Amino acid sequence: MKIKNIFTYCFISSLFLFSLICIWKILVTLQGIELIKSLYKMFREKDASLIEINPLILTKENNIVCLDAKVILDDNAIFKHPEHLELRDLQEEDPTEIEASKHGLSYIKLDGNIGCMVNGAGL
Repeated sequence: MKIKNIFTYCFISSLFLFSLICIWKILVTLQGIELIKSLYKMFREKDASLIEINPLILTKENNIVCLDAKVILDDNAIFKHPEHLELRDLQEEDPTEIEASKHGLSYIKLDGNIGCMVNGAGL
C-alpha cells in the first residue's frame, strides 16, 4: 500500500510540475512574441539600423525585461525624424566625425594615420 501511495504522489507531483513548466513557457512565449513585435515596430517606424538588447532577463515574476539596449538610427532618415537629432550624444562621437558630419560627409577613423571619407552610399 505504501509504495502505491508514494508512486501516486510522485506521479501527481510530476504532472503538477510539468503543468507549471508548460504554463511558464507559454507566459514567456507570449511575452517574447509581444517583445519581438514591439522591437520590429520600433525598428521600422524609427528607421533603425540596429537594435541590440543585452541583457534580456526573466524576473522572478516571469516578466521579460530589457535591462540595456543599443539603438542605432539611420542618419539618412533625419528628414523624416527630426526628433532624432535631440537624441544625438556628441560626447560619444569622435570630434573628427562630428566635423565631417557638419559638411554632409561621413568620416571613419581607422588605425594609424588612415581615414575613410565618403559622401555617398557604399560606406
